[in-house]
Amino acid sequence: MKALGSAIREIRKSKRQTLMDLHYDTRIGYQTLGEIEHGNGNPCMDTVIRICQALEVTPSTLFSCSHWLTVGCKNGQFAALESAFKSCPK
Repeated sequence: MKALGSAIREIRKSKRQTLMDLHYDTRIGYQTLGEIEHGNGNPCMDTVIRICQALEVTPSTLFSCSHWLTVGCKNGQFAALESAFKSCPK
C-alpha cells in the first residue's frame, strides 16, 4: 500500500493541506491517516472514498493499473471502487 499512501501524500501536499486538514475533512483518525500515507495501513473502500472526496480526486487518480496488478486486485474490484465513489453523496 506504499503507492497508495505516496499518492495521497503527494496530492494532499499539492493542495497545501496538512495531515490535520485531511483528518478534519474526512473524520478519519490523524494517526490512521499517517499510517496510510506511510504505507503501513490497509484502508477499506469507505476510507479510500472519503479520502478521495476530501482531496477532490477520483480513486483512479490514486491507483495505477500496475499498482493493482502488484497488490493482486482484480479489475472488478477497481471497477467496484470507482462505482462506489460515483454513487457516494458529495
